[in-house]
Amino acid sequence: MELDRVTYLLPTYTRYRVAVLDEIYKRIGDGFTVITLRERSLIPEQVALYMGSFPRRIVRGRPLVFDKEFKAGKGNSARVLLTPEMPFILNSLRPRLVISEAFSTWTITAALLNYPLVIYWEGTHYTERNIKPWKSFIRHLITKQTKAFLVNGYLSKKYLMEKFGVQEECIFEGGLCSEPPPSQVITSVNRGRNAQSFAEPVKFIFCGQLVQRKGPEHLLQAVALLNKRENLPRDFSILILGDGSDRDALKHRAEELGIANKVAFRGFIQPDCVWPYYAESDVFVLPTLHDNWPLVVPEAMSMKLPVLLSRYAGNSYDLVREGENGFIFEPTDHARLADLMALYIEDVSLIEKHGKRSAEIVSRYNPASAADVYLKAIDFAASRIEFKP
Repeated sequence: MELDRVTYLLPTYTRYRVAVLDEIYKRIGDGFTVITLRERSLIPEQVALYMGSFPRRIVRGRPLVFDKEFKAGKGNSARVLLTPEMPFILNSLRPRLVISEAFSTWTITAALLNYPLVIYWEGTHYTERNIKPWKSFIRHLITKQTKAFLVNGYLSKKYLMEKFGVQEECIFEGGLCSEPPPSQVITSVNRGRNAQSFAEPVKFIFCGQLVQRKGPEHLLQAVALLNKRENLPRDFSILILGDGSDRDALKHRAEELGIANKVAFRGFIQPDCVWPYYAESDVFVLPTLHDNWPLVVPEAMSMKLPVLLSRYAGNSYDLVREGENGFIFEPTDHARLADLMALYIEDVSLIEKHGKRSAEIVSRYNPASAADVYLKAIDFAASRIEFKP
């Protein structure tokens, strides 16, 4: 049965979501509405609030975030959304189906109001390893009311099936993609570094918050080991994009390790300005200790970069083909990461070969295909709803 009123409870979204939301709106029509939260502290999100053509209602509210363990890479942040008007907004829209992010406060509100649910879920067994029993209990209850789940990749699907007993037919995989690179940047990308002089350094790039969770300290440790190697056929450099509470400490650590001349800290880069940095780089590295489905990985892959990805990144299973477009590693094994980086220094032909494969793998993660997944989940949920005349 076709749904004519679908409401998406999406507390925070950035510009990478806009193209997918527009695709969904194009296919559902004016019955599709996004409800989102105005957060004063998040400037990029404030810009994204007004992008796209899909209908939306921007509500005021106060998010309470508890993320000490999250920043340390030991668990997910706890986020409580204080939006007292949400029940009244939902009842005014009277949606036949509600899509909501994770098991959030807004999801719980919709469940308590007895709206049929499709839940968008990103967590994995690893990122949810420290979940509190009371949270798990609430999730079990909400799962019983959920008609379908949307997930980014296989590890999230596996978690729902094994942790909450969700049937595989109820889970739809592939609902996320990064923002596509600008066409003018794509045409400028040339990964043919093997044809260049051996004196040209191989450029590795890290992009992420400079906090413990993202593992930049482990990257520096690996670089220090790599720097001690003799007889490398060419030089190398490390470009670090991002900012965070550990930035000064990491700069100091680079000096202690004797690699300050190898590492360039560029600070925070606006999302629409990051592409030239990818274009100028050769290999992407992310030694994260805790990540659901980091979008910097498909971003780098779309720019034809090989990827060295931590096993704790939720998209490692989906996006990395070992030895074809990169490698998966344990971030605390600094010697192994140094070995993998050395592969690209010793054989630069791998940069072009693995980069092309990255672009092939990530090409199926685009706004149209992500919207297809949403529509499949919505259609499946509709088939499980008993509508009252």
